[in-house]
Amino acid sequence: MDPDDFEEFPGDPELAGFDRSDKKFAAVAVTSENDPDVLNAVDADWWHYRQPLERHGVRIRFLCPDQFDSE
Repeated sequence: MDPDDFEEFPGDPELAGFDRSDKKFAAVAVTSENDPDVLNAVDADWWHYRQPLERHGVRIRFLCPDQFDSE
């Protein structure tokens, strides 16, 4: 098994290109009893995958939203 894959990470084909090294943060957010937001400053990968991640319960708070395209 790939150490950057997590059973808890959503198995959604729309997330196939999501940064492998960031999967751990999404996996923790999905499974935590504390229901945390993932804070993001300028990592565009989270912006590009925000909709499928949010559909799976990963809430992302963008600290610098003006740094991204307004898709």
